[in-house]
Amino acid sequence: MVGDRVRRIRKEQELTLHELSELVMKPEGGRYTAGYLSRLERGWATAPLYVYLSVADALRVDPGRLFGLDDVQKEVSDAEMTLLRCLRRLELAPDAALALLTTARRDRAH
Repeated sequence: MVGDRVRRIRKEQELTLHELSELVMKPEGGRYTAGYLSRLERGWATAPLYVYLSVADALRVDPGRLFGLDDVQKEVSDAEMTLLRCLRRLELAPDAALALLTTARRDRAH
């Protein structure tokens, strides 16, 4: 599960395994290989906690994102679901909707 989260975050940041391997430092110096990180992502290998902490640091995310509840396990309120359905119907990404709202509010203020 942790490896899958690492993969999702890495891909969200548009990093290759090789690029991530360049960012994750070993405590004794050097770097982990892309192959090793690939095995971690696939769950074919496990690592000590400090490796995952280094990966979280390299990805610039809180370690809790790797070890905490998966987003799909969190409850979603009725209001949140209504907002999501509306955004999907309008074919708007959440960040685009926020940008439009911010612009509209600023225009009304002037």
